[in-house]
Amino acid sequence: RIHSNFCFPSPKNRLVSEGNGQRLMLVCSSYSKQAYICLILVIFSTFTNNVWANENDEIKSGKEAAYSGDWKNAAEHYEAAAKIAPKSAEALAGFCLYSFMRNRNEKQSANCIEQALIMDPKSSRAYYFRALFNQEIHRIDNAIKDFSRSIELDPKFIEAYRFRGLAYEEKGQYLKAINDFSKAISISPSSGADY
Repeated sequence: RIHSNFCFPSPKNRLVSEGNGQRLMLVCSSYSKQAYICLILVIFSTFTNNVWANENDEIKSGKEAAYSGDWKNAAEHYEAAAKIAPKSAEALAGFCLYSFMRNRNEKQSANCIEQALIMDPKSSRAYYFRALFNQEIHRIDNAIKDFSRSIELDPKFIEAYRFRGLAYEEKGQYLKAINDFSKAISISPSSGADY
């Protein structure tokens, strides 16, 4: 909900918008500058809620495609998310990774992921995607560093623990792998079936 000094209770003019499962209601008084400002706030809020919902829908679809190994559709969904939200480091990095999985253009994908990290150096998801990229091209130490940075930024990011555990396993560091798998399970006990 938006609270503003410009919006006043009035039974005459109610503007209601629903987006992303949340209800937004602002009531504006009529025939005043404040009413117009209130209307602008409603329109802006509705627009940003819809962009956020559409971006997340595309990312969710991209994740589902990636889990099934459908790199083409994963890349297309992340590309759509990046077009909806051009400042989303997660969307850009996801697009870069899954484009690489599809086309195997290492240099182009590496540069693309770097752009996502420049865009938002605090995006745990962008570090996660770079870690997956590094893991895919067998730069395991770099992958572990990026998974660790992702976890540092989002300590409850289960997938980062899971894949860092797999990277440790690949290096023969089984105790570290078990610790990461255990941490993922402690965050989400239902994820234990994945290990």
